[in-house]
Amino acid sequence: MTEISEEAPDDAQLNAISKAVSAGTPVDWAAEECRAGTAEARATIRELRVIAGVSALHRSLPAIESADPSAEGRRGVEQGAPMWGPLRLLEQIGRGSFGDVFRAWDTRLDREVALKLLRAHPAGGSGVASIVLGEGRLLARVRHPNVVTVHGADCVDGVVGLWMEFIHGCTLEELLLQQGPLSAPEALAVGLDVCRALSVVHHAGMLHRDIKSQNVMREAGGRLVLMDFGTGREISEGSSSRGTEISGTPLYLAPELFVGRPATVQSDLYSVGVLLYHLVSGSYPVQGTSFAELADAHARGVRKLLRDARPELPAAFLDVVERALEPDPEKRFTSTGALERALAKVMIGVHAAGAHRTALEVPSSMHGPRWRRGRKFKVVAAAACIVTAALGYAVALKVSGTKHMFGTAARNLSSGPPDARSPAPDLQTRRIRLPDAMYTGRPSPDGRLLSYVTLEGNLALFDLESGETRRLTNKGDSAESAESQMAISPDSRWLAYTWAALDGAFELRVIQTDGKSPRVLLRRNDVDFPMPVAWSGDGSHLLVVLEMKRKDIEIALVSLDSGRVDVIRSLRAPVPRQVSLSPDGAFVVYDHPATAESADRDIFIARVSDGHEERLVTHPANDLFPFWSAAGDEIIFSSDRAGSLGLWALPVSSGRAAGGPVALHRDLGRFYPLGLTEAGTLYYMLQTGMVDVYTAPLVSPRSDRVGIPEAVSSTFVGSNNSSSWSPDARFLAYVSVRGAVDTDPFSRVLAIRNVVDGTERLLHPPLAFFIAPRWSHDSRTILVRGTDLDGRAGSFLVDAVTGAVHGTMLATSVRGQTAVGNVAWSPGGDRLWFDRPGVGLFERATVGGTPKKILDYAAEGLASIVPQPEGFRVSPNGRALAFYGTDKNTGPGVTVLKVKFFEDPSRELVRLTRPDVFTSLAWAADGTGLLYSRRANQSATSLWWISTGGGEPRQAGLTLNGLRGLDVRSDGRALTFTAGAPKYELWKMDNLLSRPPAPNPEPQTRNPEP
Repeated sequence: MTEISEEAPDDAQLNAISKAVSAGTPVDWAAEECRAGTAEARATIRELRVIAGVSALHRSLPAIESADPSAEGRRGVEQGAPMWGPLRLLEQIGRGSFGDVFRAWDTRLDREVALKLLRAHPAGGSGVASIVLGEGRLLARVRHPNVVTVHGADCVDGVVGLWMEFIHGCTLEELLLQQGPLSAPEALAVGLDVCRALSVVHHAGMLHRDIKSQNVMREAGGRLVLMDFGTGREISEGSSSRGTEISGTPLYLAPELFVGRPATVQSDLYSVGVLLYHLVSGSYPVQGTSFAELADAHARGVRKLLRDARPELPAAFLDVVERALEPDPEKRFTSTGALERALAKVMIGVHAAGAHRTALEVPSSMHGPRWRRGRKFKVVAAAACIVTAALGYAVALKVSGTKHMFGTAARNLSSGPPDARSPAPDLQTRRIRLPDAMYTGRPSPDGRLLSYVTLEGNLALFDLESGETRRLTNKGDSAESAESQMAISPDSRWLAYTWAALDGAFELRVIQTDGKSPRVLLRRNDVDFPMPVAWSGDGSHLLVVLEMKRKDIEIALVSLDSGRVDVIRSLRAPVPRQVSLSPDGAFVVYDHPATAESADRDIFIARVSDGHEERLVTHPANDLFPFWSAAGDEIIFSSDRAGSLGLWALPVSSGRAAGGPVALHRDLGRFYPLGLTEAGTLYYMLQTGMVDVYTAPLVSPRSDRVGIPEAVSSTFVGSNNSSSWSPDARFLAYVSVRGAVDTDPFSRVLAIRNVVDGTERLLHPPLAFFIAPRWSHDSRTILVRGTDLDGRAGSFLVDAVTGAVHGTMLATSVRGQTAVGNVAWSPGGDRLWFDRPGVGLFERATVGGTPKKILDYAAEGLASIVPQPEGFRVSPNGRALAFYGTDKNTGPGVTVLKVKFFEDPSRELVRLTRPDVFTSLAWAADGTGLLYSRRANQSATSLWWISTGGGEPRQAGLTLNGLRGLDVRSDGRALTFTAGAPKYELWKMDNLLSRPPAPNPEPQTRNPEP
């Protein structure tokens, strides 16, 4: 027993108990709890009792070799690769009272995970084991891109383990220490992601209870992840006797927790407020060096307002943070959703003021130099905090001021598992400022030149060293233009490219890089689109991909001297994303769907001599964009096999795999490789802008005011577009891109959201591409625009239950030649209205019938209707038509919005002059007004309302980047729309291949025959 006088103050008693626990001295817990003078002291004693039990368990267990943190021990783990169930332990990355955390490899699913292991013990360990398994059950409820994903929990040979995704990146605290306080828009973007994550956590019935900058990770690709739920408890426990437990980091704790009140949703929201305060100021609203000092500061109401620390921040942002930090929980936001909406409103206001991008678009700073400034990203395990580690920290600080011992573990990429190569120490990535371009081609083999197509359609070169540009063609005002495919010869003297000729045919051409001697290399009637992809080493042949008019694909070599075409392989559609020729010219590698029904691609290899093909890399993931290394001993390719799109390498020898794929960089976000230079530098395009579907309440009877928008989907964030309400107001349909390449067949799904209960089902129409869903009048079928698997473009009817395509409602010519533009249902569902560009609007019976012109563009004074799904809209009662287009008399710089009641002449409502243009249009539910979106510049599109009777238009309270796709629900209570724009940046990654790959004893490959 500890020797504590009954007259000793609580602090002295707690300090004595703490010393006893540290020394392993037995404590009479019942007696000590009786002696405590306050409820707070008794609660702390109960916490110390838990810590003592875990400490005793830890001391009684022998050390295991795999837990040795020394360099020698780590080498043993990597070489011996001990197993725990199906997981191979690769490296210890964290250590705590309950056990250890390892970086591990899941041998069944072929992915890297973070494994939290609890050491087994015959006595007293079952309670701790139940804690770990309970934590796993709680976290398994949560599925959200901003929440760390728990893969499983189990007990193997008496050892309990919990494994989850392994996060590559750094914490917000690390970014703050390195780069200083964030701006308001950056903090808002973080706050929105944290709120989205926390909403899912609360919806699952949990509290996080330890939100802080150390527990929010940012992956290299930009995703924010909320982690470390070791102190999480079910919300229902808040009213239990355990509700007074102090959990979490004291500087982030809400005031009510210091006086023994239970944790609630509002206490989590207080922590979010502290996080935002800390991110923009680097300090905390309430400060203290001990638990007692913090409790006293809260009791006296001593706190520093954010407006005093950062008075230059937007007032609306300051107001939101201060409300989240209200000492009275009832004065804070009522829910995480309410806080999220408030942050979104502030972000929209900041954007409307012209200062920054909106939160609905990923800020470029989250992907650009500010977040990448010369740092080598650390690898951090999401599970590195042992169960109740934060609780242990809170108690230790409360009792003796001890610093946190078991925070999130971080390490540099200095050694890798057998199936992952660590980046070279001098690996560097940086953004390159490229001139405005329509298309970007491949770099020259020496990395000096980059080809691109100007916005006017001319071919040009960009000198990556000097920054100079050189235009190679001069098309003038003609309709001919350079296309997206370009390749520079090994000696950088020639450039091969695709050219759209005046007669509409596509030609394969070559030109000297000084702009001289252009000539046509290939023009054939049976070739629809020729694409140059690579040169032979001696520059005598060009590797090309030919889209044939008979709809198949040919990979071929074209002689530069004779123009002779030698076909290597014939493939079915779709086109490979990348074809690469080996340095010795003996093999080509390419990506292609493994089956006609698959959206995922595999890597294939074919011999140039006889075209013999084999699948080189076989894996259920999406493997694409293969390149040969300059030495010819590796294939570099992109893959999402580790959960996100990254770079992998496959060692090869004589056309055969010499091992399994190894990881070079596991997360680059949505990126598109352009080419690999001889020096091992990768050039790639990084997508930084997101497109998503949103809904917003309509807060006035006339639908002229819009509330705070919310993203429709919490999964595949930034990959959704084109939405519409069903006529019965029960469902919302939208298109979601799930594949790595959104133009591949089966990469898109049609999501159907139930408005009543929030459930969602996914349909998989057998179409190569589709957009713009439009419901039939009975809500049973959906009309979409797109392309079928045979390459026919048109409007297709999709069953709203099964996803089956019943047929083509209105077909256009093959290969997307536009004969029919926008299509809409009549309210009764018996007719279709459609646009013939340059001619007019027509109606036709839904099933067959002769089209009848109902609107003549020339008679309306229009050159055409703007070619968008919302270029015209039919009124809810079917008696009027609203449309906008280019004014025929004033030229392309003026667009007009008109309304026509079918028995009366049309009436002009709005006229815009460039740079203002219309982007979409929708009727109010009662038919008395129109909502339309109006773009003033590339980053600001605002929502407007105007009465169909005329009058002055007025803004409807929404300004976003890329606002379009408006659709009002039939009950007039909600609006859906698409917002955002895909933006691309040019990046380079130096020294990618400066180290040899590690061998893999279990390759996932199938080798070609010799």
